[in-house]
Amino acid sequence: MKKMKWLIVASILIATIFCVNFSESKQVIADSKREIFALGVVYRDSTVYQKPYGERNNKVTAKLKNYIGKQLTFRTIVTNRNGIFFKSYYKGKFLGYVDYRAVTFWHINYSDKNRIAYGSVKQNTTVWYTVSGRTNKKMADLNKYKNQSFRIYRELRNDHGAYYGVRFDDGKLGYVSTKAVNVFYDASMEKTMMSQMQLKNTNAKAYQVPVVNPTQQREVLTHLQNKILHVNAVAKTTNGTFYRVWYNLHDGKRWVNPVIGWVHEKDVKPIHDVTKDYRLLFNVPEQANMQGFTYNDGVYYLAFDLSRAGYLNKSKIVAYDRLGNKLHETLPLAIGHGAELSYYKGKIYASNGSVEGAKVFVVDFERGLIEKTFDFTKFGIGALATVRDDKTIILETSSSSDSNTANHVFSYINMENGSLMKQFQISNAWVTQGIDYYQNKIYFYTNDLITILNEQGKILDQQYLGFKGESEGLAIDKVTGKVQFGYNGTNRIYIQK
Repeated sequence: MKKMKWLIVASILIATIFCVNFSESKQVIADSKREIFALGVVYRDSTVYQKPYGERNNKVTAKLKNYIGKQLTFRTIVTNRNGIFFKSYYKGKFLGYVDYRAVTFWHINYSDKNRIAYGSVKQNTTVWYTVSGRTNKKMADLNKYKNQSFRIYRELRNDHGAYYGVRFDDGKLGYVSTKAVNVFYDASMEKTMMSQMQLKNTNAKAYQVPVVNPTQQREVLTHLQNKILHVNAVAKTTNGTFYRVWYNLHDGKRWVNPVIGWVHEKDVKPIHDVTKDYRLLFNVPEQANMQGFTYNDGVYYLAFDLSRAGYLNKSKIVAYDRLGNKLHETLPLAIGHGAELSYYKGKIYASNGSVEGAKVFVVDFERGLIEKTFDFTKFGIGALATVRDDKTIILETSSSSDSNTANHVFSYINMENGSLMKQFQISNAWVTQGIDYYQNKIYFYTNDLITILNEQGKILDQQYLGFKGESEGLAIDKVTGKVQFGYNGTNRIYIQK
């Protein structure tokens, strides 16, 4: 009986040994395997294999004696019963699996990626110069930066933990545990958005990224207080909502439309869009370069610059009824660009506009004659004018020839003697296109924008127009109070509903 028991035990042991040996001969010998990002330098000789050492059908791919002092890149770490091995590359080409004891590491990161983010201190921790594990050196305590936000430019994970690479306002770079940082902005928070806005705070600041941080400040936006700001992205961060904005700008050759940066929601407001309050009155049959216009008793008087047709510095004036039927037109008149017209007591006051010294011409339309010329050159360039009363012309001129930045200067001028009665100015609202006066208010027309001012120069309202083409001329029906304006490209007139 004892002999039988021993035979059974021996059989089990033999079977166990056989099975274990058989299974080991078949397995890929890897107890653990993980992807890494690491750089290292070879410092001693060792054999390099096509597979981790111990696997079947393996073969030698290199000898490290030929790579002493050379840098290798590692992408996989394998641990098995024979040791730790790194899948290595030399100059981008696969070299083989290297014994970890033959190399020294610069760092080992299981993940490493660039970040565009901002954070603040959640809890105190050590700020390190590096996090390789061999040359770590303390830079500071994170609480030193408790009252500021800081840029996060990198995120990595290694055997020591997860870290953010950060840049502080003093320019110093360091590594901080991700657990100690409150991330309030990340690039993933940015979403596409199409809208128009204006500044609410004239001292608003724009930033490179959607955070209020002095190192990211781009500019103060006072000079854009009367411009339409176009929104192309929104970022809803834990510190508030920001809009990325740009504005229309032509450098004389092409549209450049610069991006200003990110502006906080408290500093902007939605535009007053009145596009739906207007309807097309008529398309203008004339194909010439339409400019200013005025209105009286059912008749529309439109100016057309004829410079492109060979009549340098001359324009003609054409009269139309409400249906767009031509009633009469003048011969070319020496009124310059014909930038704006103002009808007053049977006469048309035509402004020369462009970048010429300001002049206003009194035109007898029926006879097609210029009866009088007011030379207002001393008041500026690029004139638009409207008659306020028997004595007063309101003249709008530019403070410089740059239509993108020049202030708009409004001068009340005595027509009897040319003296200045009063003057004020507002910040640039883009290219000037038209002006009229009605019930103690000035209606000032620039590209896609009507600015309404009182007679002290205070802006009462700014109304956005979303029509295609270039704005051209504005006139108010003094009986109904309805605003009318022109657009070119396809010449046409719109009227308030």
